[in-house]
Amino acid sequence: MDNKREEIRDATKRLKVDQLTIQTDNQVAVMNLKRKASAAPLATTMKKICLNAMQLDLIIIPVHIRGLDNKKADTLSRLEIA
Repeated sequence: MDNKREEIRDATKRLKVDQLTIQTDNQVAVMNLKRKASAAPLATTMKKICLNAMQLDLIIIPVHIRGLDNKKADTLSRLEIA
């Protein structure tokens, strides 16, 4: 896992990436990402996301998209199930 993290860090530096936009139709996830905290069920995941972003010097930009507009994610999730 550390090798992958180093590869990502190198790529973000080389490509001068300084922010990561996360699009989701989950309003709670957007709120949690904005305040960098969450209730117990998501706390571990949120902590990992925020810690990795800090280690990679990335700013997380959470964006809410309406569920009706989330056709790409719905299509991709259906492909995973099939």
